[in-house]
Amino acid sequence: MKEKFDKTELLGATRQILSQIAIWTEYLYDANASERLVGNLPGIGDDSKKQWTASGCAGSVIERSIVLRNIGRVIDCFNSNVWNGDVDNLNSTYSALTPFHRLLKKSAALTSAVHYALDSDAVSSTYLILEIFYVRVKLEVNRDELELKELATIAGLAVKTVRMAAIGQDKNPELVTIKDGSRTYVKAEEAIRWLATKNVGFRPIEWFKEKLLPSYRPNNLSELGLYLRTLREKTNRSVSELGSHLGWEKKVIDEYSAIENGAETSDLSLFTIEKVMRLAELLCPPESHELVRVIDGVIHPRLLEMKIAELLPNATGLKGE
Repeated sequence: MKEKFDKTELLGATRQILSQIAIWTEYLYDANASERLVGNLPGIGDDSKKQWTASGCAGSVIERSIVLRNIGRVIDCFNSNVWNGDVDNLNSTYSALTPFHRLLKKSAALTSAVHYALDSDAVSSTYLILEIFYVRVKLEVNRDELELKELATIAGLAVKTVRMAAIGQDKNPELVTIKDGSRTYVKAEEAIRWLATKNVGFRPIEWFKEKLLPSYRPNNLSELGLYLRTLREKTNRSVSELGSHLGWEKKVIDEYSAIENGAETSDLSLFTIEKVMRLAELLCPPESHELVRVIDGVIHPRLLEMKIAELLPNATGLKGE
């Protein structure tokens, strides 16, 4: 089945926007500020747009971004018509994306002809996804009435087309609207009914109720090893088979095996964000974005501790000996 929204392209557009926002820090700090924040970035010009579609291309900080993760979930929902979580989870995503949504709403200023302006095509495509999501939450979760332009957003139709469907209230119109002074709106039930009669691919969101990830969250490397082993065993793959499928080198497979066995001396630096993302997609596809955060929540602090330990002087140096 052809997907309605191209996830690879839209996540690429989101990476590009987040990276360009990071570059603004050059004006606040210094020329290397953005690289310290996200690492080396692909070029910003038109010729490099395709680079943004690759996982990890914009740096590990952006790949861990709650914005990127949640936009991915929204796209998955639109393409499958299933939300992998409950209503509270969806509302959390709504709240998490609100600052980014408001930022893109200022697109006229953000894409103006200034140095390091946001790419207008990236802003347009990403903002449309967010607009559809916010209106669908308003309609399907909150059951609020919609303005005609909001109904047009969900349907992917021109506002004029929706307005024409409501013409002739005394002659059994195609779409029943309500007038309140100068305001014209459609009740939630009527909006859903009308959308179902149009060939716009709309169906109410279905809820994926089964929780695939373990309910507890690991707090240390030993707990993470048990957590990952539980998920791997559900796939009926051995550690070697898993590593082979992911294209890991032997040393990476060995280190992963050590993690599952609770070893405290594993070389965690081998597990880049790209490797963690592919591992999560293999172990638990419906909740891979959440699994990435679970793994990173244990590994990243440990890597930071190791880095600090390398940079700090040793005890002898502190004593001045």
